[in-house]
Amino acid sequence: MQSYGHGMDCSFSDTESLASALSTPRSWSLSPPSSPYYSDISETGFANSIDGNKSPKGKQRTRAKPLENAQDFFREIREKRNAFFLAHREIILPLLGEGTSLSKLLQMEDYADSEPTPFQKIEVQPDGLMGRLKPYQLEGVSFLVNLNENGVGGILADEMGLGKTLQTLSLFQFLKESDYRGGTLHAPFLVVCPLSVLDTWMAEITRWTPEMRAVKYHGTPEQRASSKEILKAQKNPKGSAQSTDMVDIVVTTYDTLLSEIIWFSRSFVWRYIVLDEGHRIKNHRSKRAAVLGRLKSEYKLVLSGTPVQNDLGELWSIFHWLYPDVFVSSTEKLFVQAFSLKDGKFDPVFFDNVRKFLGLIMIRRTKETPGIGLNIPPKTELVLSVPLTKMQCSWYMRILTGADEVLVDVAGSSHPPASRSSSSEISDDESSLLMDLDLDLKDSSHTTEKKVYRVTGNILMELRQVGSSSMSLNGQYGADLAQCSIHPYLLTNAIPDPYILGDHVFNNSGKFIALQKLLKHYVEVENTKVIIFSNFEQALNLCEDLVMIMQGTSPAFEYLRLDGRTTSPWRKLMVYLFQNDPSYMIFLLSIRAAGEGLNLTSSSVVIFLDEDWNPQVMKQAESRAHRIGQSRPVRIYKLRSSGTVEEQMSQRLAKKA
Repeated sequence: MQSYGHGMDCSFSDTESLASALSTPRSWSLSPPSSPYYSDISETGFANSIDGNKSPKGKQRTRAKPLENAQDFFREIREKRNAFFLAHREIILPLLGEGTSLSKLLQMEDYADSEPTPFQKIEVQPDGLMGRLKPYQLEGVSFLVNLNENGVGGILADEMGLGKTLQTLSLFQFLKESDYRGGTLHAPFLVVCPLSVLDTWMAEITRWTPEMRAVKYHGTPEQRASSKEILKAQKNPKGSAQSTDMVDIVVTTYDTLLSEIIWFSRSFVWRYIVLDEGHRIKNHRSKRAAVLGRLKSEYKLVLSGTPVQNDLGELWSIFHWLYPDVFVSSTEKLFVQAFSLKDGKFDPVFFDNVRKFLGLIMIRRTKETPGIGLNIPPKTELVLSVPLTKMQCSWYMRILTGADEVLVDVAGSSHPPASRSSSSEISDDESSLLMDLDLDLKDSSHTTEKKVYRVTGNILMELRQVGSSSMSLNGQYGADLAQCSIHPYLLTNAIPDPYILGDHVFNNSGKFIALQKLLKHYVEVENTKVIIFSNFEQALNLCEDLVMIMQGTSPAFEYLRLDGRTTSPWRKLMVYLFQNDPSYMIFLLSIRAAGEGLNLTSSSVVIFLDEDWNPQVMKQAESRAHRIGQSRPVRIYKLRSSGTVEEQMSQRLAKKA
């Protein structure tokens, strides 16, 4: 494999490996930031910021010297940044096209001798960092520090669970120790994160970098006002460099930042802006990306183990946020035209140029990367293809035909048994479980023989005119098909009235027949905790009903449920109970609401009732259990209804994964 830039491996053999490498960014705008304290600093673009009389030279790492004023400070950053981009112009130019001011500048021969600061591995971790960094984490910090020394930011794209938070805090601690600034030059680091990990960040700061003072900017208007009062001391131009009142890190959420953007954009030129789960800005036209673009900072860093995987346009959005004066609006079309899974586009030459640029500004490691040494137990993925029940068949046919009344004679009909596909070998015990599962599905089919189902009512409020060659999974039509594939009760008019708990809850869905069997095996027989994911709230409701039915016939056990309406205090309590209380055996989770920031290593079995359109969201969800701290092999079950739109969906997901 070939490496670029500072010796960090970032080569990709195909589109899949590039997709897995796109994670998140950290970097800073080429234009010097402005604020009330730095009003004398030019805000002109890259071209105007170059000193035409000399070319900046590379230098070895040294302890930073105090700078007399902000102008000297930003001039130093500007010179280092210019040297970095000019030295790598052969890699950057193909991504910009012709005609941009930067592309013209980079072709000038006057700066041929520009040299970036060479990579130098940090041998000793920062003194103020508690705990011991693993070798790969120290290498990651070295990479981030080297980018900082070159006046640019980059991408920390390590897979989930490898310690991106710790490496980021180590960078902060290193910069505080080697380049401490007080008075007018002092500025806090800003961390923007999902609400689910807000308290985790605060706890990690206390644990790993106790010397750094952190403020949580979140909560009620009164709580946010209190945080503002604390931060007012930062704006005192006469502040002492030794002041213990200086805040080092401000941690907030995306929603809080959106609602308080005026304050965040006017208060500071932040030393760093760090976006945790930074893939949230992959759509540069979104309000979130636009608001974040208004913030001023010296550097930007985005953390995410979730790759940008749909098209290069999403990657451009991240580059645009990181380097707005380099990847200007006119360069977007080059990325959009070069690669798109949706439209079947692929330009291998441009793709290779992107790969080389990523090699300069990104570092990514996975759990399987040689030398990581995490010793995480293996993960096995099994796809269970289950048949539809008779009730599902009748509703499914009605949705396909659009008929108000469908008569389905199921006498003598048969369904294929459940089948499986697996990413690795399974044990004899698990093979026996799957054989039993097949029998249960067949038995359920036999119990409904010689019955006639009559389906009435009007549930197709937005039925589209679709032919066999133009089936669409979009809109209400596709949603009805997808929901019926999970359980017919997800369709409003299919729910019995009155609704009384009973065996019909699982007997009327092939997936729930399989789910009941899996839960009985793992919860009742093996005493193993189980996580169940779904995208649908009503599916989680039915899972609760199934669990309550099981509770009436099984030894005592408890369950928990977390979805988009669960508040932060309840999230923390639920995670604690599931991790530490042996009576809580089942955790029902919304894929989107619980796919980030939860550590659920007490479970080694994960079941997906349905799949998300974004395969990276699925990987995030799986990583709730398969991560550092897991001591047992993890089983991932994906339930898929055979002969339905789910098979079509799975084929598309396989191309995107």
